[in-house]
Amino acid sequence: MFAPTNNSSKKTAPALPGIFNRKRPHTPPISIITFFNLLSFIFCLVFCQRSTEPIAPINNLPDTTSHAIIWQIDTVGSYGSIFRDVAVINDSLIWAVGEIYDDERNQYGLATRNGEYWTFKYLRLPSMSGGSITPRDLYVVSKTKIWFASGSIFLLENSNFSMPRQANPDEGYVHKIWASSENDIWFVGTKGLIIHYDGSSFTTMEKLTDIELTDVWGTGPDNVWASGYTETVGTIILHYDGSSWSKFHERSWDEYVHLDTAVISGPAVSIWTDSKDYIWLITYWGLYKVNSKDSKDFIRYPEISGYRIWVQKMRGIASNDLLFCGDFTAFWHFNGISTFYYPEFKGRVNFISITTHNNNFYIGGVDYNSGKAILLSSRR
Repeated sequence: MFAPTNNSSKKTAPALPGIFNRKRPHTPPISIITFFNLLSFIFCLVFCQRSTEPIAPINNLPDTTSHAIIWQIDTVGSYGSIFRDVAVINDSLIWAVGEIYDDERNQYGLATRNGEYWTFKYLRLPSMSGGSITPRDLYVVSKTKIWFASGSIFLLENSNFSMPRQANPDEGYVHKIWASSENDIWFVGTKGLIIHYDGSSFTTMEKLTDIELTDVWGTGPDNVWASGYTETVGTIILHYDGSSWSKFHERSWDEYVHLDTAVISGPAVSIWTDSKDYIWLITYWGLYKVNSKDSKDFIRYPEISGYRIWVQKMRGIASNDLLFCGDFTAFWHFNGISTFYYPEFKGRVNFISITTHNNNFYIGGVDYNSGKAILLSSRR
């Protein structure tokens, strides 16, 4: 980088010679022409009104964000390790869940990075003699209270690990969590299962589908979305308005597998929003921005090379700052207008989860080249 020029040593310019330093001569009387010019100026000030209408913008294109992102890479654990979800507590403390092995082949369910150092933790019930629960998702209430989805619902509170709600195979297994607060937590999973926790008890919602729900997101207690698909069966998007769940979009496998530009096409893999007016949806047919009142009113940003490598997750900081990822070392950034694929990562890496914190993205997954869990952290 070029160093800025130091202007503090500049000297004051010397006085100009000649007529610019002479004593000003006596000013002659004002001319008739100058008088009328002055009069016209005063007239305009008094009687001419300046428009208060805002100046029209040059164009109405949305604001964009830069695709220029620096990525820090952490590979963690030994062979067979994988991060399935990540939570960022602060800039120096990160929690990741999944299957994590050390060099002695001990299996853990939780890894934490404090500064530059990783430590592993067992997630064991009192009845377990070895091994660890290996969660698919987590929700951090505080440093001392964390919820986990791993088929059943688990809670780590003040170093005590418990299972507040055991899975019922007939109704399904929970895999994903979203919460607006510690008293408004949603768990979704297989067979269309949706469970709500209100701070004291769990309620199983009326089942609207048997399709697996692969993602859940919202903006508050009265605006929650769930999406998912089951291969060869169908795909679905559900919405909760604060009182009940309803179907927003539904397609059979025969319908969604083909591109139809009049409807949302492809499996509803992952969903995200920051508004009640619209949702963002990712499928292998593209990125969709959908009117929250009408599933057929949408903008589709067509797939680019690599979309069909099967995306797994999408998260955003704003509608002009989205990231989505998938298998085979594939992830993309959408800046409100264009999509950018990051080609610098090579080899077999599966990216599974994305979370955000302080305007940055964190991507978890598995690096099959080394057999270790992987975490990408963005810096701008």
